[in-house]
Amino acid sequence: MKIEQSNIASLPTKYGKFKIKAYKEGNQEHLAIMSLDFKEIEIPYVRIHSECLTGDTLGSLKCDCQNQLDLAMRFIAKEGGLII
Repeated sequence: MKIEQSNIASLPTKYGKFKIKAYKEGNQEHLAIMSLDFKEIEIPYVRIHSECLTGDTLGSLKCDCQNQLDLAMRFIAKEGGLII
């Protein structure tokens, strides 16, 4: 099955500036959120984040997904790396 890729776009956030790229394989879609210096980092930090609509987007208190994503975004903005 072919993997489709989007162009890289700028993603300014409350955590800092990032680049973002989308990937699609069949009906599965994934995002890569990269620090601006991602390509220059020899050994980047990588966070594989679980997809959680209710936690990440709606702020559900049933899980800590939003807190994990918040921490990862702050860390990657400061230290450089990638969130998948």
